[in-house]
Amino acid sequence: MKKIIMLVAVFAFLASAAPALAHHHHWSSSDITVSNSSSASVTNNVSTSANTGYNTANGGSASNTVSGRGNNGGNSATGGWGGHIDTGNAIAYSYVANTVNSNTTDIDADCGCEGDITVSNSSSASVTNNVSTSANTGYNTANGGSASNTVSGSGYHGHHHGGGSSSNGDNDSTGGDGGQIDTGNADSESGVISVVNTNVTRIIR
Repeated sequence: MKKIIMLVAVFAFLASAAPALAHHHHWSSSDITVSNSSSASVTNNVSTSANTGYNTANGGSASNTVSGRGNNGGNSATGGWGGHIDTGNAIAYSYVANTVNSNTTDIDADCGCEGDITVSNSSSASVTNNVSTSANTGYNTANGGSASNTVSGSGYHGHHHGGGSSSNGDNDSTGGDGGQIDTGNADSESGVISVVNTNVTRIIR
């Protein structure tokens, strides 16, 4: 029996710049100026696989080899049965989540100032997700065994002192039956979520 179960979950939480509280105040008279700048490059390479396949349950081979003279016949050979293989389930899961360049700006200008409030956000990001997920219970073989007879030499017929005879015939070989393979279920699932360049600005006056 061959039983392999693989359960893999991949959760990538990368390059998160959240939350970023920006208070870069440049006072000019009663003016408030805030500038946020962020950039990111994210690459995820995820490979997940589960396998209970590539099983073999072949029948055994049988052969007869007969040589020489005389009574060498009547031989029999039978190959064995290939057996029974029952595999488990093959399960593979892959999940990738990215949160990139998240900025939060809070300004509380309760001073009664009448100046300008300026907030600028600049965000750039490159996100690449390469996700491969596979599950396999296949590529199984259950072939019958081979059979062969090899005969060399011969029987004879005697005439001396009343005569006699012999034979190298009547040999039999039978290959074994192929086995039985029962596989489980193959299940694969993948998911990718990317939240990129999120900017939140709150101004209270």
